[in-house]
Amino acid sequence: MLALIRKDLREHALPLLYYMAVTAAFPVVLALIDRGRPSPALLSTSFFMVVISPIMITHWLLNTEKTKRTLFLLRMLPMSVHHLAGAKELVALIMLISIGVVSVTSALTVLHILGGLEANSPNPVAVAWVFIGVVLFTELMLLSFLRFDQRLAIQVPYGGLLLLVLAYSALRNHRPNLFAAFVAIAGRWYVIAAGYLTVGLIILCLHLMMVRLLERTDWSHPTAE
Repeated sequence: MLALIRKDLREHALPLLYYMAVTAAFPVVLALIDRGRPSPALLSTSFFMVVISPIMITHWLLNTEKTKRTLFLLRMLPMSVHHLAGAKELVALIMLISIGVVSVTSALTVLHILGGLEANSPNPVAVAWVFIGVVLFTELMLLSFLRFDQRLAIQVPYGGLLLLVLAYSALRNHRPNLFAAFVAIAGRWYVIAAGYLTVGLIILCLHLMMVRLLERTDWSHPTAE
């Protein structure tokens, strides 16, 4: 399992570093465009770059393996399918955390230099929910890329994400009192703990679904790009 993790990290180090460089440069470019004025958009853009990163991560880790038939070769190794799926999940988590740390650190550094860090500092509660949400989204993307070819794999999780955004917008605009109550409840530590536990159980179920797919699918034929 450790050998597979090292292999994936080594193989995808260059595209990962490139994406991290782009996310780090985004706040700088926005600050230059906005003529050096601190703006909440710096953090918003950084979070957005982190949210969309699972598309690239899962494409690197699974779609390439499927199209080049290396996933078929990996299945032939004397390795537990749980270890194979777990290695992909751990590499995806390492990449996600690396991108998140670089992106948010860059935005906070730019805000600090511009003197707007105190007014635009991130909400720890929001950061906690965004993090676990993106981790869940990454697991969904892994399962989606394993189950479908990339044309459909991208659509399935983002369809669910779109519904979530629409529900959030409708609640905030049409039920402001209910939205405010929801936000207040979401900030309590036991609700956050319960949310993390729930997401952890969902991720476990998705992991078992990945294992089932890896065991029962014939990976000897390359899939369409």
